[in-house]
Amino acid sequence: VSFDGTGWAWYDPLPTCASGFLSLTLIAQTGNGLLLYAGPTSVPPDVSVTDFVAVELREGSPVLYLDLGSGTRRLELPDRSRSLVDGRAHELEISWSQRSVQMRLDQCKSGQPYCSASAGLVGASEYLNTNGPLQVGGLTTDLQKLRLALNWDSIPTDVGYSGCIQNL
Repeated sequence: VSFDGTGWAWYDPLPTCASGFLSLTLIAQTGNGLLLYAGPTSVPPDVSVTDFVAVELREGSPVLYLDLGSGTRRLELPDRSRSLVDGRAHELEISWSQRSVQMRLDQCKSGQPYCSASAGLVGASEYLNTNGPLQVGGLTTDLQKLRLALNWDSIPTDVGYSGCIQNL
């Protein structure tokens, strides 16, 4: 699917789960933009469900946000000097469990620290329960409003993505 920075695509919600895996291939035309977001689309009546996952490009490098309801983990690759805006296809893999999250770029092999990152998750929550569609390439959601209402620590960009996303 191709995006020009002004559109988005909606897909079925991610299942509620204690562990998960997402992968996609991207060819970026610009260095900043939201690749995907799954979470609330408006302030829910029950503000105890605050989970979300999002991936953005920031200055050409992927940034992952994952919140299982206890606080947001922001994860970046250690070497942010390698821009994905190079006309080539890049494979991004994201996996999480009840306690940790990992992001890997271009089938990074063990021992190559510049292309993978991992971290523990924040708080005691163990399940991703997004309560909303998977939005790809952009948003219909006001993240600033949600951040205030749901007390999120940090949020991804609301700038739409320009480029191609495939194999999601």
